[in-house]
Amino acid sequence: MLWNTYKIMRTLGIWLYVVVFTTDLGMGAFVPPHLTSEFLQNLGIDPGGHRPITRPISSYVLQLFLQMEEKQDDLRMYSDRDPKVQFYDPESQTSDGLIEFDLSRAPIDGNVTKIELAFTGHTHRLFSIQITSPYRPGIRVNSFHTGQGHVADVTDLAIDQVVNTTLELFVSISKSTHQIRHLNPILAIFLDINVSLLHRDRRKRFVPSNRNSTINMETAETLNYCRLKEWTVDFRDLGWYGKFIQHPITYRANICAGNCPVAPMDPYFNATNHVLVKYLLEKRLCCSPIEYMSQTLIFVTNNMTAMQTVRGMSVSRCGCR
Repeated sequence: MLWNTYKIMRTLGIWLYVVVFTTDLGMGAFVPPHLTSEFLQNLGIDPGGHRPITRPISSYVLQLFLQMEEKQDDLRMYSDRDPKVQFYDPESQTSDGLIEFDLSRAPIDGNVTKIELAFTGHTHRLFSIQITSPYRPGIRVNSFHTGQGHVADVTDLAIDQVVNTTLELFVSISKSTHQIRHLNPILAIFLDINVSLLHRDRRKRFVPSNRNSTINMETAETLNYCRLKEWTVDFRDLGWYGKFIQHPITYRANICAGNCPVAPMDPYFNATNHVLVKYLLEKRLCCSPIEYMSQTLIFVTNNMTAMQTVRGMSVSRCGCR
């Protein structure tokens, strides 16, 4: 049973569920090394080339995390690509306001849908920060004040520069007494994200309620029927938090547990015609995940911070298969 479950999860790429079954068997939180490497490499992380993370997460990055986590798959533009944001610290800053960002540290791989310049230093809300580009003379962009600092949409200014190894922007401030070096700028490049939905209220996710079912959760637990159970993954147990993963520390992955009764016709079990035919031939069904949700992660790759909504990391529905 364990090996069959492992093969199914390996095929789906949901490697984390190996931890559940091995833990239940008293084997500890073990993940095969090749699965660990594959998962991290899919995020662009080199498992052997990282030092412990020392940089703090700015409130601007955390706010974007909350927005992406709330919208989850609503922001997904393509079924084969995960929404992602890459954050760049300035490579250099000059006293006349020139800021340079080294894009070669993490090449742009995806469809750029938005570029923001955030100033996370102590900046008064009444200050006016103006951004220009040497490549787009005559165009000026003003920042707007948020609870996380000043933020400017510089997509039109910078979109032509993302093919370069270095992106250049000029910054000026209305108050001459304020120093450019205290602005702490962060460049955020949004990839494959439907940014038009980023700040909207999230649409209610439709979850089938199985209204015609005669089985409720209390009955399912009493009879040990197939059901969704809460299970929280702690990245510290995997040795990833503080080395690869910056946020969150834990997330709810969930598992499917319980028995599938003979001929599970009740809608509660989410059985399909295929499942019923399988039962007639094999006389055996397993409680398995049938729907998944994404999880947003903040991690470090190529010595820079990135954020990505990763598919299939949390089970949302179970069924007999």
